[in-house]
Amino acid sequence: MIHPYCDEDAILLAPIHTAVFPHNPLSPRAFGSYVSTMLAYGAKAWVAAEDVPLGYALAVPVPGLPHIVDLKGCIAPAWQRQGFGGELLRRVLSDMQQTAVQQVSCQVRTLDNPAARFLRKHGFYVEHEEWQMMRADLRHLPQPVEKDGVNIVTQRRAEAVRHFHHLFSASFAGLPWDQPYSPQEIDTALDSAVDILFLALDSKPIGFAWLHLQASGLGMVEPLGVLPEYQQQGYGRFLLLSALHELARRGAARAQIGAWRANQTAIHLYQSLGFTHHETITFLAYDLAK
Repeated sequence: MIHPYCDEDAILLAPIHTAVFPHNPLSPRAFGSYVSTMLAYGAKAWVAAEDVPLGYALAVPVPGLPHIVDLKGCIAPAWQRQGFGGELLRRVLSDMQQTAVQQVSCQVRTLDNPAARFLRKHGFYVEHEEWQMMRADLRHLPQPVEKDGVNIVTQRRAEAVRHFHHLFSASFAGLPWDQPYSPQEIDTALDSAVDILFLALDSKPIGFAWLHLQASGLGMVEPLGVLPEYQQQGYGRFLLLSALHELARRGAARAQIGAWRANQTAIHLYQSLGFTHHETITFLAYDLAK
């Protein structure tokens, strides 16, 4: 039986989640808070049950790509390979078929893990791969080479949201990795206006780097971009080095950045600044027939 998620399900789903994802354990309270946050964001949630909950599925809207949802969930180990996962997935796809969503996506670490094999058996295909790249030490960073008229600036929140929205769209429009965030999505995701560094040329913003700092000391630059007419001129290197120095100043010990595997220009830049391939995330997708 499949039913919509309710708050009372959290107490039994949390240990299932923890058993399947031991690297990300959640208490019932934390699991309930997580699902509630996703539901408030527009997600849909289902529970597979046989007298008691056996697993769950979440379809979470992807920021900037309203036609795609990100699939998350699991079935309790003792109840796997008994048809419950397939029944749950069919319900998710059927319900999504009745919405404006065009594609269901799911991230996997390897194609030979059980989740990937299960999804591919049910019609999912490899849509693209992303490289997570790491620089293990932010000490001894080279200094950005100064360029005439170029500096790094931050802006007040309203201006930061507006300029980021324009620059992101202008930098990536037409490329496979374009993810056109709305101003509202940017404002919701932005913790502080100073987290977005702008690359300015003669006071005109021509690039951006969005910084994130985790309590573990991991700093992330996601996303980073430069307007097409200013690419291949050293501006991207100047911006990324400036972003890494700022992360180090804020206490980051190491840094992470992502790139589509097909984006060799970005990968070569990151490698030249000491980043190495850490892991590959494969995005599996299922296209909904409309």
